[in-house]
Amino acid sequence: MGISKRVPGVLAVLLLSMGGLLAPVPVQAASVAVVDDDPGDLDPEAGETEDGLAVDAESYAKEFGVTTEQARARLTAQNDFGALVEEIEAAHPDTFAGSTVEHEGDFGLRVRFTGDTVPEQAAQIVKGVPGVTLQAGARYSLAQAEKIIDSTGNTLDTHGAVDGVFYDSTNERFVLDMVGAATGDRSREEVITSLRATLPASLPAEIRSAEIRLTPQSAGDGQRGGLRMDTCTSGFSVRNGAGEKGILTAGHCGNTQRYRLYGSSTWVTTSFRRQERNATSDVQWHTRPNMVAYARFHAASTEATRPVTGRVVRSGQNGDYVCHRGKSTGYSCGRVSTISYRPTWRNACDGPTCAATWIRVSGANLKCYPGDSGGPWFNANRAYGIYKGQSSSGTGTAGCNWAVYMAINYISTIDVSLLYA
Repeated sequence: MGISKRVPGVLAVLLLSMGGLLAPVPVQAASVAVVDDDPGDLDPEAGETEDGLAVDAESYAKEFGVTTEQARARLTAQNDFGALVEEIEAAHPDTFAGSTVEHEGDFGLRVRFTGDTVPEQAAQIVKGVPGVTLQAGARYSLAQAEKIIDSTGNTLDTHGAVDGVFYDSTNERFVLDMVGAATGDRSREEVITSLRATLPASLPAEIRSAEIRLTPQSAGDGQRGGLRMDTCTSGFSVRNGAGEKGILTAGHCGNTQRYRLYGSSTWVTTSFRRQERNATSDVQWHTRPNMVAYARFHAASTEATRPVTGRVVRSGQNGDYVCHRGKSTGYSCGRVSTISYRPTWRNACDGPTCAATWIRVSGANLKCYPGDSGGPWFNANRAYGIYKGQSSSGTGTAGCNWAVYMAINYISTIDVSLLYA
């Protein structure tokens, strides 16, 4: 969601780093050099390597009140859970009703299915894996829930007060993010009642009776206010089928981009290659002048980088503890609240109605703000997605209501794949 923003007195410009983000710098500053070739001293491989698991575990431990050792063990298990869920969904697409990683109380993975019994193949997949619970009896499969959400068409998109809709598979309920807040005259309950009355009768009953969660600020992905879109954040490094290497950012960011590494005064121009903005994707990629890219990204540190060693696809992300790096807010983490989010804010998917495939994240320690768009979402050294948008009022934790990103598997829409260390 990040969008560009104006800093008092100067135009802040985002640059694409090798999978990190860059600090805003006045473009008119005389000390900033602009070149078309990559100086040799910009090689991020020469820097220190950040222990991604250790850093993310510290954040997790503070949020959930466990020791750092327990946090490391949980995040390691979380990564293993993702692969299990991906395999289970592939084996049972019609009855798979979603999964979630439970962090409060007893840590573990819960996977649900429609029908009266747990599929035997699913039981075999998780056999011997501690902390995994399989349950039957779900009301909707994940595919059925997403079909109900998608059936709303553009009705919610044109409503004005609905920023998004999703299915909470953990509690088996549909949820609407609606813009509104209690005031001196109206309580929260009165605001919700008033907003519910505005929902069109043509909507499915499940949506009209959905839980309404109030958000005080409208959401967006940076496409408003006349702000420059070259102030986004770079994501992960990728390659295409021809072996050309480059870097990702959000598709709604401008196609003309430059980047500057931390600690350097040199800005490097990139070449736009391709983008997709559609129901499931908001991504583009660029190449450097010498076609070099590195399988590393900035996370918590502006000096050290992390190697990319794997990815977690959409189906295995629900409930996961994930972190992101953004130009405006730096490093912060939260928890995936749904993998079936459908953004409905204005022009969220550049014309088409968004599909219920986006990832929504929230948390007490999460920071999100325009300018973070295009940045990497990750846990430890695994790629999760590319930042799309948010509902926020400021760059601190108190200002972030929630953020949305595109799952990493959708980079295939621009015919590229991740670079791995």
